[in-house]
Amino acid sequence: MKAAILPLVALSGWLCAAERTSPETPGIPPKPSRAEYDATGFTESLAVGASLLTPAQVRALFGPGMDRVYMVVEVGCYSKDRTPFAVRQADFALRPPKSPARVTPEAPAEVARKNGPAAARVVAAALPEVRTTRAVAGYLFFPAGAVPSSAIELDYQGNGTWLTLPLR
Repeated sequence: MKAAILPLVALSGWLCAAERTSPETPGIPPKPSRAEYDATGFTESLAVGASLLTPAQVRALFGPGMDRVYMVVEVGCYSKDRTPFAVRQADFALRPPKSPARVTPEAPAEVARKNGPAAARVVAAALPEVRTTRAVAGYLFFPAGAVPSSAIELDYQGNGTWLTLPLR
């Protein structure tokens, strides 16, 4: 009996170690809580937090000139009940309040292609497209000036829900 249990214990320990040492999900480390973002929205199973970066933050992260080309939004997605959820950049859009005109983020590969020096940082820090139960975070890149308003909202339409987060 002991001989049969030993391999199971060893396998269990190996699986736990593999979980802890597996490569991190791409993107950036999520904030400890969705409440640490400037705007949050949530359902029974999913929470989304977002913050619009200032031009100075964009320059510091991605180099000079990026702030003139892109509005960058940091997004964190959290499973509230450990239910798997899909993260897709296409599920997000910026728009002025009360307007149906929506602007979707540019693909990280396209942003990188247009901005050579920042290419590696853009791709590494972009919101990852994954299916997970863990919190994930990253940046979305929207063309600057695409939403001509001082008030901007981020819409999220994914996983069977629609959330609107006011960014400014």
